[in-house]
Parts: sequence; structure tokens; C-alpha cells
Amino acid sequence: MRKVYRFMDNSDYWNQRWSNSGVDSAKFENMDIYPIKYTQMVIGNKDHKILEAGCGAGRVFFHYKHLGYNISGLEYSPIAVENIKKEDAEADVIEGSVCDMPYKNGEFDTLLALGLYHNFEDQKMLEDSVRESARVLKTGGRILASVRADNIENRLTEYIVKKQNPNKVFDKFHKLQFTLDDIKALFSKNALEIEDAFYARNVSFLFKFDLLRSKALKKNSFNEQQARSKGFQLNIVGKILDKFLNKFFPSQFSNIIIVIAKKVD
Repeated sequence: MRKVYRFMDNSDYWNQRWSNSGVDSAKFENMDIYPIKYTQMVIGNKDHKILEAGCGAGRVFFHYKHLGYNISGLEYSPIAVENIKKEDAEADVIEGSVCDMPYKNGEFDTLLALGLYHNFEDQKMLEDSVRESARVLKTGGRILASVRADNIENRLTEYIVKKQNPNKVFDKFHKLQFTLDDIKALFSKNALEIEDAFYARNVSFLFKFDLLRSKALKKNSFNEQQARSKGFQLNIVGKILDKFLNKFFPSQFSNIIIVIAKKVD
């Protein structure tokens, strides 16, 4: 695992992000983008209990709630929880830590951990979060997790960010970056058997370049809620370049690793 540093503390980054982005209360318009494309692979019957650990602005939570699924949310940021409650006071979302979840052993059939585990700088907290995820899952239950990949694309992203912020000091923890072997080792300690893995992305590093963005998502008219619902779309040139890199070098030109695992004990 590789630690990445930025000019803003991780918790401050997320509080600022959720303060600015509000709530994603609508259903996904594009079902072929991250994360909805992958959550569909693990979501079971509507009577199954689902937990989204680290539900953020609620885009996945509300998508399935609107469809009548039995879904709960746990979120560390009080700002994000407050925003969700303002949108829907009856939403089953609570503030809390994934390192010490307020749920019973084996309470859930499915657990979604999207962009969650890479936020822990402390190794013990990382291991606690995975152990707790396994604890609240039923035997045979499934977990969908995504983490930042340690590869060329993410290293390029960090290089670009530093170039775009030459006067900032990059000394605060931002994210962990994982290899697939890192995830396998972490999960195997907690009786989580990986069934499938994917190299994917939520945002291509090419999106950092305004000339490669779709017209509707240029920096001067950018709307993050729209981008999260429809996808961080590139223009035709960006799409061709992005598709080429991801097709022929998937492990190096993707920004996240997604795994589906089953609790076996």
C-alpha cells in the first residue's frame, strides 16, 4: 500500500466536499457507470438487508431506497448525515465509525464499501474497518468494495494535482493506494473470499484536462451532482484516448480496484 499526501487533511477534504455537493437523492440516470454498474452485481432481493458503509452524499443509498430496497447507511461525516436527513428525515442513515459499527453480528446480507478503506492512514484503523465489515455480514453474505489503485494513472493524477497547485505544501494524508494483492491479503484475514475483481474508474485522469471534458462538464459550468449521476464524461477525443488506455492497459489505466467478496466463516 502506498500513502498519498495532499495539502488538505482527509477529514477536512470530505467535510468540504459534502458541504459543497449537497445530497444525491435522485436515481442514477446512467446504469453503466461506477458505482451503480457494480452494485447491481451484488444487490439481492428487496427483503435482503443492505448496509452502505460510508454513504457520503447518498447517491447509492437513495437510488436503492427509491426502488424499495431495505438499505441502511453509516457515515462518519456529520455534515453528510445532516444533509441526508434534511432531504429525508426518515432515511435510515446514522453518523458513526466503520471501525466500530453499531450493528449486530451477521445483521446484513450485503455490505457496500465504496471508496471507503483507502481513507485510513492508520493501519490498525484500516484493519478494524475490514474486520467490522466482516462481522456485521452474514455467513455467505457479500461485500462490494472499491479502493484507489496503486498504478500509473493515479501516480499521474498526483503529479498533475501538484503541478496545478505549485504553491501548496503536500504534507497531509489524503488516500491509500492498493494493489489487488494488498486487498486479497487484508480480506483473507477476515474470512472474506474474493470472488471477482475489476479495474475500473469513477473519474479518468484525463478529466483533469478541461479540453478533454464533455461540453456540459467544463470547469466554468461544472456541476458535481450531475457528474456523479451521469458520469464524469469526456469529449470524443478524450473518450477515444481513455478507451484505448483502459482496454489495453487496464491494471495501469484505471483509478480504482473493485472487488466482490463472500464471507465464508
